[in-house]
Amino acid sequence: MKTFPTICIGIFLFGMIMTSFAQNRQPVKLAGPRVGITVFTGDMVKYLESQDLAPYMSQFGWQFETRYFQTQSGYQGLVEFVPLIGGLETR
Repeated sequence: MKTFPTICIGIFLFGMIMTSFAQNRQPVKLAGPRVGITVFTGDMVKYLESQDLAPYMSQFGWQFETRYFQTQSGYQGLVEFVPLIGGLETR
């Protein structure tokens, strides 16, 4: 799988180039709580109903996000991680 290292190197080089044009070089922390819902459709609804489950699932988590740079044209360099718990309403 020789393409994966090539893609990683390309992303790294793109980030380095964008950083050189960056207007804001100070890291910005954008972390916070996240709440969501997933609604299932199609055959998954039939399966969930056959298991006596609802066709939706709640999601609760915390997003850790840091913006490392932003260019004048609006491009941003972000790193984020979202630990998530889902489906607490199910059995």
